[in-house]
Amino acid sequence: MWEPHIVNIFCDICIKEIDNGGKPKSHFTKEAWKSLVETFGRETVKAYEYNKLKNKWDQLKKDYVLWRALLGTDTGLGWDSEKRTVDASDDWWKRRITVYCIGAIDGVHIPVCISPLEAIPYIRRKGILTQNVMAACDFDMRFTFCWAGWEGSAHDTRIFYTALRDPTLNFLHPHDGNLYNL
Repeated sequence: MWEPHIVNIFCDICIKEIDNGGKPKSHFTKEAWKSLVETFGRETVKAYEYNKLKNKWDQLKKDYVLWRALLGTDTGLGWDSEKRTVDASDDWWKRRITVYCIGAIDGVHIPVCISPLEAIPYIRRKGILTQNVMAACDFDMRFTFCWAGWEGSAHDTRIFYTALRDPTLNFLHPHDGNLYNL
C-alpha cells in the first residue's frame, strides 16, 4: 500500500539519487535502481522490489505530466497540504474542468435471470448473476453513452477500453486522444 508518507519518502530518495547523478538522461541507471531499492527498504522497512518501485515511478511520472497539463502556464496557484491538491479559485477549477473533462463514466451491475448453461460468465462476487452496464453522462446529467449486456465478471476497465477502441460504438472520445480528459 502506497500511503502518502511512503510516497513522499520514495520521492525524496529519487530526488537524492538524481542529485547524485543516478539519472544521467531519461532513465535511472541500474546502479541507481539498486541504491533506490536498498535505501527505500532501509528508510521505510518495506521490502519492495525493483518492479514495484519502477511501477510507482512510472505512475508518478504520468501523474506529473497530467498535473503539468492541468496547470499549464498559470501562476498564483498554491498547494493545500491538508487536502494534498492545488489551491485555486473556484473560477480556475471551473475553467479547467470544462476544458479537460467531457463528463462522468461509471459502471453498474444489474441482476439478471439467465439460463444455467450460460450463467458462468455472469457470476460476479458473492455468486450473484449480473450484467455490467457502462454509462456516461455530460455535466447536465444527460446520458451520452450506454452499453448494456456485458457479463457480470467483466471488469469496468475492460468495457471502457473496448468502447474506446471500437469506432462503431460512437463512444465520445477524449480531446486529442488524451485519456486524462475523461
